[in-house]
Amino acid sequence: MQGGTHTEIIVAGLLLAVATLVTLARVVGVPYPIFLVLGGLAIGAVPGMPHVELEPDLVLLIFLPPLLYSAAFFASLRDLRRNVGPISMLSVGLVLVTCVIVAVLAHAVVPGMSWAAAFVLGAIVSPTDPVAATAMATRLGLPRRVVTVVEGESLINDATAIAAYRVAVVAVTAGTFSAWEAGGRFLLGAVGGVAIGLAVGWVIAQVRERLDDPPVEITISILTAYAAYLPAEELELSGVVAAVTVGLYMGSQTARVTTATTRMQGFAMWQILTFLLNSCLFVLIGLQLPGLLDALRRNAHRHVGGAALFDVGLVFALEQGEPRERWRAAIAMTGPAAQGWSRPPRAFDFFDAKGTFETLLRALNVGAWSLGDPPGPPFHPGRSAVVAIGDARAGFIGELHPSDIAGFDLVDRVAVFELDLDALMAASSPVVEVQAPTRFPPVRRDLAFVVDASVRAGDVQAEIERAGGELLGARVLFDVFEGPPLPEGRMSLAFALELHATDRSLTGEEADAVVARVADAVAERFGGELRAG
Repeated sequence: MQGGTHTEIIVAGLLLAVATLVTLARVVGVPYPIFLVLGGLAIGAVPGMPHVELEPDLVLLIFLPPLLYSAAFFASLRDLRRNVGPISMLSVGLVLVTCVIVAVLAHAVVPGMSWAAAFVLGAIVSPTDPVAATAMATRLGLPRRVVTVVEGESLINDATAIAAYRVAVVAVTAGTFSAWEAGGRFLLGAVGGVAIGLAVGWVIAQVRERLDDPPVEITISILTAYAAYLPAEELELSGVVAAVTVGLYMGSQTARVTTATTRMQGFAMWQILTFLLNSCLFVLIGLQLPGLLDALRRNAHRHVGGAALFDVGLVFALEQGEPRERWRAAIAMTGPAAQGWSRPPRAFDFFDAKGTFETLLRALNVGAWSLGDPPGPPFHPGRSAVVAIGDARAGFIGELHPSDIAGFDLVDRVAVFELDLDALMAASSPVVEVQAPTRFPPVRRDLAFVVDASVRAGDVQAEIERAGGELLGARVLFDVFEGPPLPEGRMSLAFALELHATDRSLTGEEADAVVARVADAVAERFGGELRAG
């Protein structure tokens, strides 16, 4: 951890925050991870908070082995065997699909990022949180089989992600990819991890069977997770599988090798340890969104050109009164957008975020989406919208309100969007429909409608699509304007339309007829006045 003289204050503050937020969560009756994430978000936004930077290897070493060991130790081996099919599908299939989605997102957002590098990033963030599944499941009253599947999947998904990461790194450095080699690495890592876990478990069981000293045995139980994890990692095998295997083995042997007194004290110790590790992790998760905006601020203060950053992580939210854990992606842009030498510089705005968003949806072949009402603070009411995929809310897009930009010590406009990756995955289609390009040139028209400021741009665009008929091709909202000379309470929505036919060149009269139909439809439904064409 890097924090200088603030390290002691940070540790004390973290423990105080955990105790306070968990107590409040229990008073309100909400699962404590939600309060911890929101608390971390609030703490990160406090001015003057010291910068905390954790070394990734140190975090993995401290948190991962004991949490995996504890979850496996208390899991039911019989239930895991009974549900091995769905657990395997989720821990392998879901992780790989998530890896692909994140790779597509990164490739679309980050200029110049290669596909191989994007898949490295996807492999890093693709496994679902092994901590959150166990912490949340016991408080949601889920059916036992669902809890078993979720917990079982969370135990071994890191093994899939690490295998995908190593393959992606090889592809970046060597420029080649072999499916056989990737499969062999995954199989070797899993089998080797199981072997090391069983070997360490057998040795530990033999030692503990000969002891009758609860403090020493409890210390050995903590050591057990690291005794399996570290050798496996050194041999480039799966430390995750090794830690899970030794946890399952010791869980099945504990009644034979320990006394009742040792078990009672050991269970209490593990309950406290996992609670503290879980709680600290949830608070740290809440710190990631302020960090994204802080990164934009640092870039701006160092006179770095336009910055476009993104983050992918797990978010807890209430849905119909029930807490849910969702994968979400957040993107933030600020500063001058890259325009090229022939055009004057301009700031990133709503349309840059919308263009990136549309590029992502096209890459994933997501069809039925729409923009709705403004999501409210901290967004600008006239430059933001809720994103819906199908009939379900899937995120938001827009510019931050100027007052909130100033609160983060930023100067330029900030355009952001956040999307529910689970909803994207569900709506993504592997079947891509293509059409042969027409031999006939399109007719392009720009139309600007003045409508009431309460009218949603998505509704106007949907009406344009309906009225345009089969001759209407691409239709893009490219400008939203409010202010003089427009009357108060009115705004201008400008759309670029592309008209074409597959069997002929359109005449000017045919194009004018489509424009007239569109203008009449917008005027009838929204009272829109056509300003230019």
